[in-house]
Amino acid sequence: MALSYRASSVLSVLLLVSHLHAQGSGPCFGGTGGPGGDFDWVVESGETFILDTTFTQIVGGPGGSPTAVLDVVDGVVDLRNLLIEPGGLVLVQGPNPLLIFATGDVVIRGELSLSGLSARNVATLNTGNVVEIGGAGGPAGGKGGNANVNTTSSSPRGGTGNGPFGLIGVGGQGGESGYAPGVLGKNARRPGGGGGARFAADRVGAPVPSGFSLVASAGNSGNPQGLGAESGLSPSAGGAAGPGAFADAKAGNDYFGVRPVVSGGHIALVRGELPGLWAGYGGGGGGNAVPSSTFPNPSFNFSSDEKGGAGGGGGGSLHVKAIGRIVFGAGGEILCNGGLGGTGENTNFLDHVGGTGGAGSGGHVVLESASQVDFTDGGANTSALPRSWILAAGRPLRTGVTGDIDVCCRTQSNGGASSGGVVQLHVPRATLPPGTDPARTDILVPTAVAELRDPLLYLGAPRAYELFPTCTSFLRAGLASGVGAGFGAGAPEAIGLVEWTPLAVPLALDISALELSERP
Repeated sequence: MALSYRASSVLSVLLLVSHLHAQGSGPCFGGTGGPGGDFDWVVESGETFILDTTFTQIVGGPGGSPTAVLDVVDGVVDLRNLLIEPGGLVLVQGPNPLLIFATGDVVIRGELSLSGLSARNVATLNTGNVVEIGGAGGPAGGKGGNANVNTTSSSPRGGTGNGPFGLIGVGGQGGESGYAPGVLGKNARRPGGGGGARFAADRVGAPVPSGFSLVASAGNSGNPQGLGAESGLSPSAGGAAGPGAFADAKAGNDYFGVRPVVSGGHIALVRGELPGLWAGYGGGGGGNAVPSSTFPNPSFNFSSDEKGGAGGGGGGSLHVKAIGRIVFGAGGEILCNGGLGGTGENTNFLDHVGGTGGAGSGGHVVLESASQVDFTDGGANTSALPRSWILAAGRPLRTGVTGDIDVCCRTQSNGGASSGGVVQLHVPRATLPPGTDPARTDILVPTAVAELRDPLLYLGAPRAYELFPTCTSFLRAGLASGVGAGFGAGAPEAIGLVEWTPLAVPLALDISALELSERP
């Protein structure tokens, strides 16, 4: 599809996008303001609230007063305002994504956590009759692969991690079990580690906090003295990294929705590969170490083989749709990371003879505002330095404690690293870069961030995508009385919602001839 259009303002581009994409079948904003239309949820300092996306009840009301009960069914939170105070924590779990519909503001000064769980380290001996269970994914995220999957005979390989929404076997691959005669010693039979999970394309060289990863890798192979239980080759193979969610290797379309690319006064609209909200993937389980000259072990019993550790869970799934602002305080953060794989069974202190599980990938965070996404807390934190307000990262190669492992074998059987997830910021004026002036941007950032060449790279990991709303049209027209009244300082003039209609655009949309005036 080719389109020629001359635009004299950002508003013209929004009208164009609305015209192109208003092909849906009805409203896609389900927010009503909650019970009474004025339900405010306040998570106080020092409070930990566990939200299960199957069913949870929240007590709140106007200003957070405990006057009404909101039923959260299938992960849908319908309210007016949400405030997580400094030191407040919301932990989200369950099989469904977390969907927050706010007719007012969403203010995060504490922590909203949707991360996958780390698998348990194998801390027992002689439990070959027990499966090692993979770490649970965050809400809708993939579970890590199990380890020691056979309990009545030797396991040939760790289990493969799962994908979002219960997709089976699409995460990191399990590590291959290794076998060698017992007379060669414990090191000879060290197996392959589980493969790390992948969601988004690898971001090699991109900034990421210590202890996290944006690049997926295979698990480390086993000892060259041993053989692989499936292949019969030496060494036993580490599990492959997961394939991920995307058909091509380009990072520029790893999202859902429509992203404007502005260059030289021209704009192109790029449709993402994802069909909708997604989540992270689980890592693969580590292989077992089998003391035998043949496989399977003819002398198998519950104490014969050293078990591998299971894979880590994938990060969860979050979509916030706010007619008002989405605001981050000085210590506010959204965490949607993958979990670590578990270390394998030991024979002497922490020597990890069993293979270590691979890490789960980061999850999917979508923040959508008809007004602004504000990382300055209404101007209170304009002097803040770059940091991770939103973190949907994977985890690095897992070695565990190495002090009790012989020097020869410290790079063997380790669990693979995992990739990051996807972070999306949807605002009306998505053609404008982040900045400090609300008249010139819909993504407000501290001064030190705005001065960087690519501010979106320094709001967290991975780099956020700036996109148009998934529902059009968001226009600056004012809201009906009482709608959008929000928490926090520095609330701008209300941003109106003319209509919400789902986007439905061609996968290939060529509008290279469209002209847009230079960005301010």
